[in-house]
Amino acid sequence: MLRVRRLMRYALLLLGSWLPLCAQEACHFASTAAAEELEKNLASAPTCGAAAARLRECAWGSSADVGFASIVIEKCESGFRKKLPPQAEKRYMQEMKLCGIEVAKQDGTMYRSAGALCRVDVAARAAADPAAVGGPLRASFDCGKAHAPLERAICADADLGQDDIVLSRVYQCVLKDAESFARARIVVNEREWLQGLGRACGGPTGASAGAPVACLRDQFERRFSKLNACMSTPDDVADCIERPGRE
Repeated sequence: MLRVRRLMRYALLLLGSWLPLCAQEACHFASTAAAEELEKNLASAPTCGAAAARLRECAWGSSADVGFASIVIEKCESGFRKKLPPQAEKRYMQEMKLCGIEVAKQDGTMYRSAGALCRVDVAARAAADPAAVGGPLRASFDCGKAHAPLERAICADADLGQDDIVLSRVYQCVLKDAESFARARIVVNEREWLQGLGRACGGPTGASAGAPVACLRDQFERRFSKLNACMSTPDDVADCIERPGRE
């Protein structure tokens, strides 16, 4: 995030082209006057992209960003929301929900900021190209090709499918964030975690023999919350993931 090292990066590529425009203006923090100034700047921004860029540059990294984000999202949605076809509307709402799922089990106002800025990214991306929104996702993979018990369990439960999407995205961010020498260790660690789902949820594969979906959801959510926390620390990501007692 802004003050949390690469906590969430759903749309940095999208926003990167806008940042130099607003970086020329000073940001002010932690006062009523500063909040009112930022709110005014966001509301008066000429476009959704400009407002999103301004918030990315001047976000407080606290729960105050929730209110700032609502101003940007309203500006962005006014240009495309009513024009979305039903399936695209479902996907848009899904992406908004995924932002909340990713940080739901994290403590601290910086994570509320992270969720808010993620929603801004989703709205800005949709405003920039509404035709690219697409339809809703069932999982991080093609459920039409699901064969393994865990894959079938994921595709059969909408909430577990959402958790799978979040975990997949966070895991890919971890790999991108890690030093090259650590990536192999992270891949092995992920494989070991998947193999351990059976022990954690009462089935040899983690999804067969009637493994409780609630248990699988809990394990998925613990996993992506841990990965996110590791990305926000100064430690080597691989060491953070593998450190005993922190799972």
